[in-house]
Amino acid sequence: MAGFKDVINNLDTMSVRDLAKILRECMANDFDEVIRTLQENREKILGLVQSIIPKCSLGDLGVLLYTIHIANADIYEDLVDILIMYKSQIIDKIPRTEMLEIGEFLGGISHSEKCLVLINPIVEIIRNRIGTYDIHKISEFITYLSVAKKQVAMHILTQILSEIEASFSRSFPDVSLNDIALFISSIGKINRKEGIRILEKYNEKISSLFARKLESLSTDDIASFLLLMAQLDISYVEELLSKYQNEIEAVCGESAKTIVSFIDKIKEI
Repeated sequence: MAGFKDVINNLDTMSVRDLAKILRECMANDFDEVIRTLQENREKILGLVQSIIPKCSLGDLGVLLYTIHIANADIYEDLVDILIMYKSQIIDKIPRTEMLEIGEFLGGISHSEKCLVLINPIVEIIRNRIGTYDIHKISEFITYLSVAKKQVAMHILTQILSEIEASFSRSFPDVSLNDIALFISSIGKINRKEGIRILEKYNEKISSLFARKLESLSTDDIASFLLLMAQLDISYVEELLSKYQNEIEAVCGESAKTIVSFIDKIKEI
């Protein structure tokens, strides 16, 4: 694949995120050739990552790591080894890094057996700082965490669950329905049992907020909330549809039927 080889020959001119994007595109076109090209340029790639650690964002590193993990597990493990060598520098970045980017980084390194060497101290920092983040940032973090390796995502969630749930509780009544749906559905993707538990615990608060805000919501807002929640607990959404059918139809018009049809499809899965 000449295009990808050209990219490898010009690594110094590219951002890390652009490299990850092009790598994904090339993998879709010719996966085997990408594997060979990566292997042939192993040292060059390792050298690049080592040189950029001090100045590269953790989110960009996480995206690149996740992409390389799909293409070449050996190079991926070598990259994780390099990151562990720079553990102190990486840990120092955490307090200055957005939650979303931390989630990207954790997802990127989560596929290595050695990942907990980095993950545990990062999670400890996050746990102690949860109270400084709003629920929107926490929800974004969990959304990215939900694409990490399942066992690692569950390990991280277990460490911070009581803190993030406390923040979620404090967010009422000002929290948006979109953030509620992101928060609970993302937890449910990592640990369905915990997602259901939180939904049941805050059922009345969420339903009350839905009813109070319904007339001021857009069709997209309503659809997004209901579809995300349906992926976790279809019966809860059916209860809302039954209770507020007239109000939903008044806001959404004919689109209400489309929303219901999508929810029916989720029910069939």
